[in-house]
Amino acid sequence: MSDSWSLTVGEVQCWTLNLALDEPPADAQRLLSADEQARAARYKFDSDRNRFLHVRTTLRSLLGRYTGQAPEQLQFEFNEHKKPCLPKSDSAVDVRFNVSHSGSTALLAFAAGVDLGVDVEFHRELSDMLSVANWCLSEEQFADFESITPLAEQRQAFFRFWTRKEALIKAIGKGLAQPLKEFDVTFRSDQPPGLLRAGQSFGEIANWQLCDITVAGPYHACLAMPTRTIRLVTRQFDIHD
Repeated sequence: MSDSWSLTVGEVQCWTLNLALDEPPADAQRLLSADEQARAARYKFDSDRNRFLHVRTTLRSLLGRYTGQAPEQLQFEFNEHKKPCLPKSDSAVDVRFNVSHSGSTALLAFAAGVDLGVDVEFHRELSDMLSVANWCLSEEQFADFESITPLAEQRQAFFRFWTRKEALIKAIGKGLAQPLKEFDVTFRSDQPPGLLRAGQSFGEIANWQLCDITVAGPYHACLAMPTRTIRLVTRQFDIHD
């Protein structure tokens, strides 16, 4: 890795990782904890196991660079909803992170001192799209969503609201313990990413920033942060660095 890779206050660095790899990472045994290796062993298919190993080794490698600690010595803590974080330490930078993967792509996002959530979804046909949308959206928003035509645009709208909602519930650290119907986001193509309505878990709506992330291929992705003072930097991670 380049020594110039560092995390500065005021920006989010979001890394894209290609998971279309046939072999596990060479340094997985050295970098990963016994618990992570045990989790990898539970995967039935080699392809799924390799994806998990590449995501975890990349996460540790980048966190090691940002914190100045040995990647294999990093310890993780988890909140009541199992969102991981680094323990409080004497590190000069309070590194927050979030990870998402779908298909052959993973996103790993990092910020200094600001909670964040990221989600990426492979764009695919969904036979139950309307029922899932009805489960996720308020009554008014579902009626608006149901009216969208043609079907291809409705599918695009689905992945817009899904990734935006997922990023938000990951940013507040609650995951699906936060009912998706209790807050609204934009999803039409002529609307910028935004939070329209939310409960107490989100604090002031005006403070939230949503950024759609461009990912090569048929993907939708979004980053959510409870601040509007962050600049997003996107990078491609090369496993050979």
